[in-house]
Amino acid sequence: MGNTSTLWIKAGETAESVLVLVYAQPGGRSSEVVGEFAGRLKIKISSPPVGGQANEALTKFIAERLGIKFKNVVLTQGLLSRYKTFEVIGLEPEEISRKLLL
Repeated sequence: MGNTSTLWIKAGETAESVLVLVYAQPGGRSSEVVGEFAGRLKIKISSPPVGGQANEALTKFIAERLGIKFKNVVLTQGLLSRYKTFEVIGLEPEEISRKLLL
């Protein structure tokens, strides 16, 4: 997985995937990465936590920030929680960290 000290990035199930641990804060004024919280990347998302809107917006935000297709970012844990785990396919951990922390 390479040398990364970022606690919110973990090895994925396959060699091509990486897990990104996120603490989501829905209902913000804008969608943005705001730092780290409890060993996770904290992301404010502008969509409300209603009917899966925030999950979809968060997945889209991560995909756009990483410059990859929406289908390559999969919410694997935390459907109804602020503590979420996303599987990212096709990028190295260092690249994920760099792009999300821009």
